[in-house]
Amino acid sequence: MKANNETKTAAQQQEEVFREKAKHYLTCYIDHCPLHDQCLRWLVGQYTSPTPVAYPSINPHHPKAGTEECEMFRNSQRVTMKVGITKMYVDMPSRMERNIHPSAPRRCCRQKSSR
Repeated sequence: MKANNETKTAAQQQEEVFREKAKHYLTCYIDHCPLHDQCLRWLVGQYTSPTPVAYPSINPHHPKAGTEECEMFRNSQRVTMKVGITKMYVDMPSRMERNIHPSAPRRCCRQKSSR
């Protein structure tokens, strides 16, 4: 039997990801913006739930918002990340790792070297 992800189309998978990201991603609702078709913030904003009273959003009154010079523009084009970036924290001291990446697992004890 196929896994659940294999039976979904690419559009369904994208919609699922956007709905999940819309819960905590800074969104934009400026429809007249010339960049909105390529802006990830605007695309994710189309999938926000109507139930929250407040949510993080771009200020539509900012002078550059809604223009081609928008500082908050994030390109919606998918990019492939290098595999090595996932191993970035391996050689880092744990206290530094937690400061940079708060959800990093705690290392409770270190192995002592045998002499």
